[in-house]
Amino acid sequence: MGLAMLMVVFHHLAIPYMGSAVDFVHRNGGFGVDIFLLLSGMGLYYSARRGVNLRVFYYKRFVRIFPLYFVIVGVFQIIYGHTFMDFILKATTIGYWIEGIMYDWFIPNIIALYILFPVFHFAIFNRKHGNLIGIAIVAAMYVGISCLPYGSNFQAWLRWPVFFLGALTGKWIFANGAKSIGGDCPKTIAT
Repeated sequence: MGLAMLMVVFHHLAIPYMGSAVDFVHRNGGFGVDIFLLLSGMGLYYSARRGVNLRVFYYKRFVRIFPLYFVIVGVFQIIYGHTFMDFILKATTIGYWIEGIMYDWFIPNIIALYILFPVFHFAIFNRKHGNLIGIAIVAAMYVGISCLPYGSNFQAWLRWPVFFLGALTGKWIFANGAKSIGGDCPKTIAT
């Protein structure tokens, strides 16, 4: 995740042309968001593989995101002289969904993904055809989103399937009791 964050930061730096390799990495640093979302989906699946207590699940995400986000939004609202209503719309992420402010797209989208994750988890976890259901959901999302007009938060929407693909990948990796990627798997198949 650290590499993904560095890629995003590097992508947003205003740097002069420094050669084709550096330019390539600079132009494509936005893929760090996709890596981060893929790993987030995998991590959420790993943490939810024993079941999801919705109250605890949502509380943990709220505590991890909103306190710091409220402070950051509050400071910027004061600096730019915005109203209290602007603060509420921004801090709750409601403003993104009704006004479509693009510069602050990640937090509203990750919150929406966290809200939807338990539904996806329920659809794929311990189901006879859970893998097929998960693949169908991710594929349907890609097809549906690719039909949207480019200006309709297309870049943000296109990353939603990546998150759910990460959760599905987590299901495949952590099947049969695997504790971590590359870790020991206590259930082995005897030959």
